[in-house]
Amino acid sequence: MISFEDIKYVIVQSGGKGTRMGQYAENKPKCLVPVNDIPMIINTMNIYSDKKVIIIGDHLVDVLRNYLSTFCEHKDYVIVHTQEDGTAAGLREAVGYIPDDEPFILTWSDLFFEKEQEFFFDNELLVGLSNTFKCRWSYDNGFVNDASTTRGVSGFFAFKDKSKFVDISTEKSLVRGFLVDYYLPKNTTLFYNHDCFEVGEKEKYEELLSKKVNHRYFNKVEMTEDKVYKKCIDSKYNQVHEREKNWYEFVRGKFDRIPHVYSTNPLIIQRVNGRHLWEVDERKGEIIENYCNALNSLHNLGEMKSSPGECMNVYFTKAYQRVGEVSSIIPFVNRPSIKINGKNCQNPIYDLSHFEDVISSLVNIEKYNIIHGDCSFSNTLVDDESQIWFIDPRGSFGNTEIYGDKRYDWSKFYYSVSGNYDSINSKKFRVKMTGDEVDLEILSNGYEQFGDYVINSSGMSKKEMEIINATIWLSLTGYVKEDIDSTLYAFYRGCELWTQANSLH
Repeated sequence: MISFEDIKYVIVQSGGKGTRMGQYAENKPKCLVPVNDIPMIINTMNIYSDKKVIIIGDHLVDVLRNYLSTFCEHKDYVIVHTQEDGTAAGLREAVGYIPDDEPFILTWSDLFFEKEQEFFFDNELLVGLSNTFKCRWSYDNGFVNDASTTRGVSGFFAFKDKSKFVDISTEKSLVRGFLVDYYLPKNTTLFYNHDCFEVGEKEKYEELLSKKVNHRYFNKVEMTEDKVYKKCIDSKYNQVHEREKNWYEFVRGKFDRIPHVYSTNPLIIQRVNGRHLWEVDERKGEIIENYCNALNSLHNLGEMKSSPGECMNVYFTKAYQRVGEVSSIIPFVNRPSIKINGKNCQNPIYDLSHFEDVISSLVNIEKYNIIHGDCSFSNTLVDDESQIWFIDPRGSFGNTEIYGDKRYDWSKFYYSVSGNYDSINSKKFRVKMTGDEVDLEILSNGYEQFGDYVINSSGMSKKEMEIINATIWLSLTGYVKEDIDSTLYAFYRGCELWTQANSLH
């Protein structure tokens, strides 16, 4: 009897151009599309953390190789680069990594497993079935070329050994050209996959995105009709959570544009009856005015001596270090200039000395103020009276808690108003690579016309605002490394803004 625990080898079929995923697989193989903030292939390898994983790839395989070599913690894997087509592509080479008489799993890369699969079989083949999503093949006393939502062939198989794979051909699909011919019903065991779903098409992926709750992945958030309960579930981020709690504790009673705080240990706050700003189509001018007034009120609560060195770390060091973390997956990152949206743009990371000099000219401010630390639209709600409510504070600037450079708050606000940052979270953007040129598209939040109003309200110059925004976009690159497209957009947008800023006087 063979169980999941007995199997030491897994083949993941990751071939194909991913055309059914549309723009989400333009710059990366489909297996790197993130689901629940984790690329599908990384999730698969986490499920099989104690097994050797053989990945079959073809389209953009170099992107896959670079990504895994940089970010994958699972070290016992190999990538088979196949030139063959079809669902059986690369399998002959892949099984070469599996010893004789060893059982193994074969799974499609677009199956997202939330748990290990529990099964037992003593036959030649185990076939995973699905009754939760539609499959192109079904099983009824043998493989049937009919779609099914009750007995669908999910794309998960376990084999007793590889002995029959010497005869595999890529001329037909795996099921039609191999399994039908070599594995009879009497030699096949069936089981239903559990705790998994398929992400094979653009429409399914966008459905998942529409249901995704936007909060930091290291937090657990539960909501009732009138309260929000929040706790950290990843110990590596305990300090982040503690700073959020400290910020709420510090400003409550002094600032009325935050939810009522019932408790900070654990963190329990009022559930505000409001919407994010991109969800509001009316009274936009009034909303932006109220937002600016609320920011000024927060910043006027207190001040302390500033730290130019800390400003350098936030605006310069963090930016180039974050880009450095993901440089292996960014095309043209080592070029002095990149053509973006039809214009030649300077790459600030190429000339760090000039980058440092420009930032140095901005950091000699006299004081810090009380700041939110991350006041994008995603961390803000507006109620039916156009009043602003700040949520999810970062509660720090560099290593300083509560206080920081108020320009950072204004820049994060501008980041949403003019830069439409929040559409990155919802994947409503596109990076198109054509030869040596890059084109960026992003869904508008509908507030760009208020960009100059925000700059004037902040007391900053346009050049100052765009330089700091460029550094914020560059810093985003390493923060969103679970999604290559988000990383690319952040880097190229940072270069674009850097160039615009340096053309201003």
